[in-house]
Amino acid sequence: MEHRKMASDLPSWIALPETKAFPGAAAARKAFFDVIKPGGGTADKVGLGRKAALIFGRNPDSTDVLLEHPSISRRHAAVLHDGKGGLFLYDFGSTHGTFLDGNKVDGRTPTELQEGSRVKFAESSRTYILRLPSAAGDAADSMGHPAAIGGHRATASSTSARGAAGKEKEGEEGEAELDKGMLEQLPLSFGGSKKVGVAGSMSKSAMAEGIAEMMKEIEATEKKRLQEYEKEGKKAAAGVDGKVNGGGDESDNDEEGHGLKPLAGGNANSTPSSSASSASTAAAAAARGKREKEKEDVEGEEETPATVARRNQVPMSHEVSLRGHHKQITCLAMDPAGARVAVGGMDYKLLLYDFGGMDKSHKPFREFVPEDGNPVVGVSWSPTGDRLVVATGSTQAKVYDRDGVRLMVFTKGDPYITDLVHTKGHTMSLSATAWHPREKDTVMTTSLDGTIRLWDLQGPQTFDQLHNKRVIKAKSARSTRVAVTCGVFSPVADYVAAGCQDGSVQLFSLKKTNWIRPDICMRPAHGPEHHVTAVAFAHDGKTLASRGTDDCVRLWDIRKPQVPLKVFEGVTTFYDSSNVAFSPDGRLVCCGTNVPPLRKGEEVGGTERTGMLKFFEVGGDGLEAYLTVGVAPESSVTHLTWHPRLKQVVAGTSGGTTKVLYDPTFSVKGALMSSNRVKRKSDPMDAAPVGGVVGRIINPSALPMFRDDEEMGKKRKARMNRADPVKSKRPDLPVNGPGAQGRVSGMTNFTQYVMQTKQKNTILEEDPREAILKYAEKAREGTQLVGRAYAKTAPKAQFLEKTLEQEVEDMKEMEAEILRK
Repeated sequence: MEHRKMASDLPSWIALPETKAFPGAAAARKAFFDVIKPGGGTADKVGLGRKAALIFGRNPDSTDVLLEHPSISRRHAAVLHDGKGGLFLYDFGSTHGTFLDGNKVDGRTPTELQEGSRVKFAESSRTYILRLPSAAGDAADSMGHPAAIGGHRATASSTSARGAAGKEKEGEEGEAELDKGMLEQLPLSFGGSKKVGVAGSMSKSAMAEGIAEMMKEIEATEKKRLQEYEKEGKKAAAGVDGKVNGGGDESDNDEEGHGLKPLAGGNANSTPSSSASSASTAAAAAARGKREKEKEDVEGEEETPATVARRNQVPMSHEVSLRGHHKQITCLAMDPAGARVAVGGMDYKLLLYDFGGMDKSHKPFREFVPEDGNPVVGVSWSPTGDRLVVATGSTQAKVYDRDGVRLMVFTKGDPYITDLVHTKGHTMSLSATAWHPREKDTVMTTSLDGTIRLWDLQGPQTFDQLHNKRVIKAKSARSTRVAVTCGVFSPVADYVAAGCQDGSVQLFSLKKTNWIRPDICMRPAHGPEHHVTAVAFAHDGKTLASRGTDDCVRLWDIRKPQVPLKVFEGVTTFYDSSNVAFSPDGRLVCCGTNVPPLRKGEEVGGTERTGMLKFFEVGGDGLEAYLTVGVAPESSVTHLTWHPRLKQVVAGTSGGTTKVLYDPTFSVKGALMSSNRVKRKSDPMDAAPVGGVVGRIINPSALPMFRDDEEMGKKRKARMNRADPVKSKRPDLPVNGPGAQGRVSGMTNFTQYVMQTKQKNTILEEDPREAILKYAEKAREGTQLVGRAYAKTAPKAQFLEKTLEQEVEDMKEMEAEILRK
C-alpha cells in the first residue's frame, strides 16, 4: 500500500496499546467514531483500534477510510495511537483543514482526542464523534457496537451462525468446527484467541451458547437504537428550513456519496442491522435489517427538499457562480459535450467559459462584443460544438468558431420591400436563433419583422454576407404581420415552433417549402394582451411548453393543440428573455421566476425579492410547484438551460451572475471539473529571466514595437491614435498645384490641369506692399488704370512713401534734435 511507504511523515512514537500494560488500552483498542449526518441520524461507524495510524482521505490507494467529499484532500488526516491508550488527531497539512470541536487543528501537529470529541473533515457536513467504551463493560459494548471490535461485523455474524449449528449437534463426532481465521476476530471474552494454535478458555459448545446470547443482546440493543434514530429523524425533518445552500455543506451526504465508503479488502465497518430470533437465520436477519435501515433513512428524509431533489435527479446541492457581466443575462447555451458555455447580456458582451480550463476563480477565457450598441438576444451551438451562432438586437446574426473568432455574417434585408419573402435578410431586430439539431450547416433566426428565416451556411453570399434559404411568415388572426418573439426546432427537426407577440404559438412543418398558414396553431395560447417569451420541446418531440407575460407556463400536446394539458400559474415574468427547460428524462419542467421592480419606499429583502427555480411535474394531476429552489437573492432568473448529459442547470440572473447548479451524486464533468481546482499562487520568480533578474526591465528609449501598450493611459492612447493618420484612417488631403506621389490635383478635366500646371501662380510668393507699389509709377505717368468713365473724376492716388519702421526711426531723430536744441 502507498500509505505504508509514506509512513515517514507520521510521528515515530505511534503504536497500538498493550491491553494488560495500561489501564486505558482496552478502551482505546475498542474506540470508534459515530458518523452523524446533518439530519441527526447515524450514517456509519468507524472502528479505530485495528491500526496504530488510521488514515482518512480521498485517495483509495493511500488511505484506510475513503471520504469522497470534493473538499477533502487525498491524504487528509489520521487518528494515531500512542501505545498507552491515548488517541490523537493528526492533519497532513490539508488544503481545507480538519476541525476538532469547531476549531481548526494545526497541520502536522498531533492533537489529543477525548471521549465525545467532535471531528469534521474540510467542508463535509458529517460529524465524527469519538466513543471510548469503558473497560468494565467491554463485553456489553462489544455486543452493542459491533464496529468497536475491529470492524468485522460480517465475520461475527458468520461465526454466530456456525456456533448455533454446533450447539444443535453437541456431543456428536460430526460437530462443525469454527473457522480459525474467524475465531481470531471474536472478542476474547467469547473464546477468541490471538494464537490460533492455543485452545480457547471455552469449549465449542459454550462458545456457541455465548454467541447466541450475544446475538440476542445485539438484537435488543439494535431495536432500541433504531427507535431513538426514528425519533431524531422526525425531529430533524420537522426542523428543516427547505432552502438548500449552494456551498460546501450538503443536506445529506449519505445519499450524495460524499461520506464514508469502505475500501475493498479493508476493515471498514458496516451499519449494524436487526438480528433474527434464532442464530440459524442470522444472515437473513442481517440483510432484512439493512433494508429496514435504508427504508427508515428514506422515510426520515422524505420531507426535505434535498431528498426530493436527489430522488428526481434535480441538481441543487452545489452551485458555482460565473461572473463577468455587469448587466442582465439575456441568453446562454452549452455545447453538446458540456465543455463550454456561452453567456450573452445587455452589456453587449458575449462571454465564453471553458470548464476544463477554469479554476475556482471561474473567469471566461474569451470576451467580445458581437455588435456594438446592441444586446445579445440569442446564442446556439452547432450539433458538433465547433461553431455557434449569435443573434443581437441588430438585423444581422453572426457565426463564430468555438474560440470566438468570427466566421460569417448574415445579410441585412431591404426595409422598403413590402413582401418580406423577396428580401434576403431580416429588416428589424432579431429576437432568437437556433441551430438545426441534426444538420450542421442549417441555422434559424426569428425577428420582430414577423419572419422566421432558415439559413444554409454553404449558400450564396454577396460581399461576404450570407443570403437566407427559406422564409416563413407568421400571421395574426387577421392574416396580418405579427412579430415573432422566440423560436425553436423540435428534437427531430420536423417542426419549427414560434412564439408571437399576439400570444399565439405557431408550428410550421419543415417537410414543406411554402407556408401559407401554420400547420399547428395555439391561439390565443397566452391571450391577445400578452406575448410569448419562450417555447421549448420535450425530448419526445410531442410535448411543448410555452411561457408568456401572463405569468403562466402551459404544456401542450401538439397532436391535440386545442386545449393545454396543464397550466402552471404563479411564474412571474417581467423579462422577455425568461424561458423554460425540460429535465433530461422529460418528467419535470423548470422555469425561473422574476422579481418585480422595486417600488418607491419598498424595503429591500424578503423571500419575494428572491429569484427562484420552480420545478413542475409534466405527468400527473399536480399543478403546484413540485420543488422550489432559491438561487438569486434580490435579482431575477432571466434565462436557464438544463444540460441532458451533464445533468446540471445553468441559470442567468438579472444581476449579471450565472449560476451553475450541480449535484456530485449524479452530475458529471462541467462545474465538477473546475470546482476542485485551486488557483496557483503567484511567485516573484515567475517573470525572472535565465540570468536571475527579478521583475521586468522597461527601457524608456525602447522601440515602440517593444513597448507595452497597457502601461499607457486610455486617454493618452486615444489621443495618440487620433493623431496617427494610419490608425485614425484620415482621408487624403486635397492636392494644391501639381500632383505628387502619383496623385493629381483636384482638377475637373484635363484642360484645367494643363492650364494650372503650365501657368504657375506666384501670388502667394509676392509681398503685398511691393505688388501694389509697382503700380505707383504707372499712376504718376498717367497710365489709365481704371475705366475711361473715371478718367476725369478719379482721385489722386496717395501711396505710403515710408514703412512703419522708417517712420518710427524718423520720429526718434526728430525727438533727438529737439532735445539737443
